[in-house]
Amino acid sequence: MKPIARIASAVAALFVATTLHAQLPFSASDLAAIESTTPLSADELPVIGTFYSLANPSWPGLPANILGYPAWDLGSLGTVEIYLLDDTNGSDSGGGFYAMDDSDPIPPGGGDGGTVNEVTNTYSFPTNGLWLQITNISNGTVYANLNGATDFVYEIYSATNLAVAEMAISNWDIATEVFPGYNTNTMAFSIESDAQPNLFLWARDWTHITSFGNTTPEWWFWEYFGAVDLFDTDLDSIGQHLLLDYQQGIDPNIIFFSFQFPNEIYGDVASGNLVNLSGTPFYEAILINDTNTGDAVWQPYTGTNISVSLNSGNGTYIVSIGLRGRPANATTTWVTMPVSAITSTLALTITGPASGTVSQPMVQLQGLANETLSNLTFDVSNSLGVVTGLQGYWNASFFDTNVLNLPRIPFNVMTCSWQTVQTPSLSMPQG
Repeated sequence: MKPIARIASAVAALFVATTLHAQLPFSASDLAAIESTTPLSADELPVIGTFYSLANPSWPGLPANILGYPAWDLGSLGTVEIYLLDDTNGSDSGGGFYAMDDSDPIPPGGGDGGTVNEVTNTYSFPTNGLWLQITNISNGTVYANLNGATDFVYEIYSATNLAVAEMAISNWDIATEVFPGYNTNTMAFSIESDAQPNLFLWARDWTHITSFGNTTPEWWFWEYFGAVDLFDTDLDSIGQHLLLDYQQGIDPNIIFFSFQFPNEIYGDVASGNLVNLSGTPFYEAILINDTNTGDAVWQPYTGTNISVSLNSGNGTYIVSIGLRGRPANATTTWVTMPVSAITSTLALTITGPASGTVSQPMVQLQGLANETLSNLTFDVSNSLGVVTGLQGYWNASFFDTNVLNLPRIPFNVMTCSWQTVQTPSLSMPQG
């Protein structure tokens, strides 16, 4: 495990998105007496504590010694040790902290090469250190940049209550991870703020950090499972140890599943069930009559109930459902099955006789049905009386080249010994 104390120079901390007010544990009259003593060097200081800025004493305390400044030990306040950073020289050897609020955009101290110009009231960002920058806040999403990265992966912590967060590193939430790749100068990322009035961000090098005695680093667990409380000996979706997957560069969370729809769907929505056989799905996608999986639009996984909209009329639909794990490049698993849908109303077309009323001893009523039939009955009524539930007959279906659809079902209804017969009404249960 890479000790936290050794990664302080690779930590860009804390970013305040809205106005904050802090109550310092010392008064302004104490500053002169404090400065007359010799501060502890950065190497003598712990990482975790509450670190206030001497250059800007009105700013809230940092939750960790992430700047690399020397500092004075002011004793404890409750269970938290209080320190005052010797940051009046406008430079540091560490991670480029700065904070912003909507009343004073000037950050405390400086950064790794960053400086404050007190004459022009401007701040120059560091050019060779790790630092954070909020670029936009829109609809509950915070857009930010991680600048000056020098390693493989960085952990972005977030907190909404600094007083609680600065008590311990465990009070910070992991918001996301950033892989700078070749773009080490500026790497954009975003997180959801959940409409919180205050938001603090803290970035640190995550490349070699492990926990619980694992060899597998925390970032790898988070990338695939969104959690860090896992172990090398935990099993992946095929029963192999996670450590082996990490060492061999294998996706540990390959999804295996099946799904089932009814053989025939009546209506324009097909509802079915998904059975997850192995793995933990994080995202799902649905394709209809499309074999190009590159067209898939991935959405967060919603569970085993699947609904598919079918709005192109009657026919057979090829439905493909895809599941994948958490990373954008996770292994995707697709299952495909045909679904027969009847999305239009069952209809009869009368082809003969052409007139709706005839006067002849025998009437043969002919027509077409647009779907397969399980039964065909008819009723006849005229001035002589009414008969109901008589059996009709149909022939084999055929492909209609006009509407390009199958089936088209010819049917026949024969009525005998009726005079002035009106067109019978038909009843055709579909099957």
